[in-house]
Amino acid sequence: MAEDTDVSRSSKRVSSVQRIIEERLANSLFRSLLCTRFHWPVSNWLVLLSYAGRQSGRQYTFPVAYEQFDDAIVVVTPIQDSNWWENFRDPSDCTIWFRGTKRSAIGEIITTEARDAMIVEYFERHGIAGWILGFGGNPATGGDQLDRAKQDLAVLRFTFEET
Repeated sequence: MAEDTDVSRSSKRVSSVQRIIEERLANSLFRSLLCTRFHWPVSNWLVLLSYAGRQSGRQYTFPVAYEQFDDAIVVVTPIQDSNWWENFRDPSDCTIWFRGTKRSAIGEIITTEARDAMIVEYFERHGIAGWILGFGGNPATGGDQLDRAKQDLAVLRFTFEET
């Protein structure tokens, strides 16, 4: 019985229509834009992430919404809507186009206590992300919403390597 409850509570946050628009239009547009000198209209919200699949070795490149925390990039993504984040269960090399500059980084899933604070701060800075992910605004302001966010979201930190 507990399994059924968990499955219904962790329903997908991104609709199929949103996914189609994202995959067919937005990703290719932003992918083209983020690695050019014309990155500035979107580079305050998006970075271009590129990494090799853990098992397949296949190269993946796509835009992700981010927030900068100190010297790191933090990305929050719904667990149920994708599995790309699983490639960073162990710290892994990747490339990030950050504000028009290609940078080497190490990405990892955050599972420590710092994770909860990052979720709160991420949504405080990215208010619209709460709406997009189906939390009805900033989950950091409501206990139940925040508890759901903590269960339903993966938090990843990308630390730039020294150049």
